[in-house]
Amino acid sequence: MMKKILFLLVAVLGLGCGGTLGAQLPDIKKLEKTLDGELVEVVYDLQYDKFGNPPAAVGIYCAACSVFHDQDLGRLLENRQPLRVTGYMVGNDLVLAPDIFIDADGVKNLQIQYRGQSAAASVKTVYPEQGAVLLQLREPLPGSRVMEFTPELSGELFAYSRIMENGRWVARLQPFSRERAVHFYAPDRYSYMIPGNSVIVNSQGKVAAVLTNSNETINQTQWNTPWTSWQGIAAQAFARQRGQLAKHLRQSIWPVTVYFKSWTLSRRERLQGVEPLREVYSYVLKLPDNRLIMPLATSAKLNGLIDKVIVHAPDKDIPGAIKNMLKDYCCVELELPDNVVLPPIAYSIASLHENFGLMIWSAAVTAYSKSLDIKLYSDILGGVVAGLDGADCGMTLKNNMVADLAFTLQGSLLGLNINVSAYQYGRRWPLLGAGALEKLLNTPGKILPPEKLSNPADGVAFPGVEYQPMTRELAKSLNMEHLTNKGSEGLLVTYVFADSPGAALKLQPGDVLLKIIPPVGGPISLTGKKFAYPQERQFPWEQLDSIAEMYFSEIPEPWRGIKTPLNNLLTAIGIGQKVELIGIHKGKLFRKNWQIQAAPTYFEIAPAYQSPSLGIEVRDLTFEVRRYFRMDKVAPGVIVGNISAGSPAATAGLKPFEIIVAVNDKPVFSANDFKQCVRQGAALQLAVRRLGTNRVVTVHPKLGPLK
Repeated sequence: MMKKILFLLVAVLGLGCGGTLGAQLPDIKKLEKTLDGELVEVVYDLQYDKFGNPPAAVGIYCAACSVFHDQDLGRLLENRQPLRVTGYMVGNDLVLAPDIFIDADGVKNLQIQYRGQSAAASVKTVYPEQGAVLLQLREPLPGSRVMEFTPELSGELFAYSRIMENGRWVARLQPFSRERAVHFYAPDRYSYMIPGNSVIVNSQGKVAAVLTNSNETINQTQWNTPWTSWQGIAAQAFARQRGQLAKHLRQSIWPVTVYFKSWTLSRRERLQGVEPLREVYSYVLKLPDNRLIMPLATSAKLNGLIDKVIVHAPDKDIPGAIKNMLKDYCCVELELPDNVVLPPIAYSIASLHENFGLMIWSAAVTAYSKSLDIKLYSDILGGVVAGLDGADCGMTLKNNMVADLAFTLQGSLLGLNINVSAYQYGRRWPLLGAGALEKLLNTPGKILPPEKLSNPADGVAFPGVEYQPMTRELAKSLNMEHLTNKGSEGLLVTYVFADSPGAALKLQPGDVLLKIIPPVGGPISLTGKKFAYPQERQFPWEQLDSIAEMYFSEIPEPWRGIKTPLNNLLTAIGIGQKVELIGIHKGKLFRKNWQIQAAPTYFEIAPAYQSPSLGIEVRDLTFEVRRYFRMDKVAPGVIVGNISAGSPAATAGLKPFEIIVAVNDKPVFSANDFKQCVRQGAALQLAVRRLGTNRVVTVHPKLGPLK
C-alpha cells in the first residue's frame, strides 16, 4: 500500500517507461470542467478528545511532492478549520475517498460538499490495501453526478490530483505510465508505483481509474482494477475487529512496577537536587513462544540496584523475577509463578518486510503505577530498515511515527517498541520486528543473566583522571583548535591517579580525551559544556567555626568527589564493558582500548563508625580524600563525616571534615581503630588537623546511648 518517501528513489511517482514523459498535457481547466460534479469535497469537522488532545491521522498523500499533508490536525483545530480532502462520486449516495486513518472520536461531523450543497455521511466500507473508504450519504448531493469508469482506456493517460494546501485547492496534472513495476522485499511481492490520490484520465477527461491514499498497488493488483472489485471490510466489522483486539490487549498486557534499592548520595548531589530513582513503571506481555518480556530502559547502574519486580495482575499483585536481560536492548525476560496465567499478546508473528506499506493496527501503551492506558489505532507500516546487527526495524505513520506495538489486521504481532541499550544511538525507527526479537531471545550471547549486565550496587566507574573542559581559548593556546573542533570538544587531563586505569593506559597530564566509543551505539563526544563539573563555590574553611551545629549535615564535601560527568557516563555504559578511547597526546591523535573499571572505595561508601557516646561519625580516609588533603596513603587519620548537634563532639568544637590523626596519642588509621580507642566515660584527647592547622581537642563521652 503506502511507502514512505524515504524509501523511494523516484521523486515524482507514476512517471517512467512507456513513452509518456514527453506527452503534451491537456488543458487542466477543460479537464476540471469535464470532471465537474464527479469530484466533491469530503469535510471532516474535527474535535479534541476528552483530554484536550488533537486527533492523530496519517494525512493525505500528495502525488506531486510524495509526502503526507495534514498530519498535524492540531494546527487546523487551532485555526478553527476543518480537514478537506477530495472525494469521488461513485454512486448517487456513495463517495470514494482517501482513508486518512483518523479515529472516529476525533471527528465531530463528516459531510460531503459540492457547490454550497452538503450531505451528512458515514463510513460504509474500509479498503485496507488501497487506503480508501467508501462513504454512505444520508441523501443524494444536489448537482453531483456519478463518475463513469473505462478501465481499458488506450492512448496517453494522465494523473489529475487535487489537494488542499494552505487553505486553497491546488490541482496538478502529470503524465501517467501504465508500466511501472518495482520488486519490493519479499520474493512473491511486486509493487506498481502509482501517483496516489489521483484520477487517471485521458486527454478527453474519460476516467480509467481512481487512486486513493496509496502510492503503490501490491501483489500484481492492477492500478485500473475497478473499485467494486477491491477487497473491503464493512465499517461495522472493522470496528468490531478493532474492539476485539483492544479488549485482548487489555487482558494480555499487565502493568509492572520495578523497585530500586536506595543508593548513597554525596552531600553535593543532594544539594544539587539529585534524587535516587525509587521505581519505574512498565508492562509485561507474553510472546507467541510463551516467553514473558518486559521493556525496561535502564542502565548497568540501575540494573545493579533492582530490588524487586511487582506485576499488577487484575486481581492481585504478583512478585516477578528477572530471568534474563537482552545484552543490547532495553528488554528483560520475566518469570512468574507457575499458577499465573497471562494470555499471549498474539498467537503468531508476522514479517515487517511482508507487511511494509500495509494497513496495520498500532498500539500506544502508557504505564502508570498500577494501571495501563492502551490506545489502538488503524495505521500504516510506513518504513522498514535494517537496524542493529541487521535486525528488522519499522515505523508507523501515526503519532509521530512511534508505536509501542504493531499488529497485522488479523492480529499477528509485527513489532514492539524496544530501545537499543546505548548511551547514544541514532535510532531511525522504533519497532523491533517480532521475528528479530524472538531470534535475539534464542541466541546465546545476546541474552544474559542480569548479573552479567549490572554494576555493583554502589559501583562508580573510574578512569583515574581529573580534567578540565576544553575551551576555545585553551585550544588556541595549546595549538589544538584543529583537533578539538575549535575547542568545543575535549577534556584536558590535569591529574592521573597512581595505580589507576588511566595510569595503566599511560595517560599523562596535558593529554586530551576526545571521544568514547562504547560497545553499542555511536561515538560519544566529550564536549566541554556537557562534561564540565557543576559550578561550585570554594569550601568555606574560614567560616567553618561560625556555622551552626544544626546545619553540619548540610555542609557539602570540600572535594569534588568521584561522580564526575565523565565517570557517570562510564558508569552508565557499564563496569566491565570494553570501550575505545580517542584522545590527543603531544599533539597527535591516539586510540586506546580499555575495560571500564570500578573506583576503589570512596568516601560515601567508606567504612564508618558512628559513636553514640560522642555524637560523631568518622570514616576511613579514601583515595580522593587523601588527594584533596595532599596526604600520602600511609599517613594516619580518619575523617569526621558528621557531628550531631548538641553532642559532646560538637560541644568540644569538632567540625565536619576535620581529620582526627590520633586518639590519646595513639595514631588511628581506620574507623575501626577509632572505635577501639573510644571507651564510655573516659575523656579522649583527639589530635585534630584542619588543612594545615593542628590542635588537640578533649571530648567527654556521654554515658549510655546518645539521645
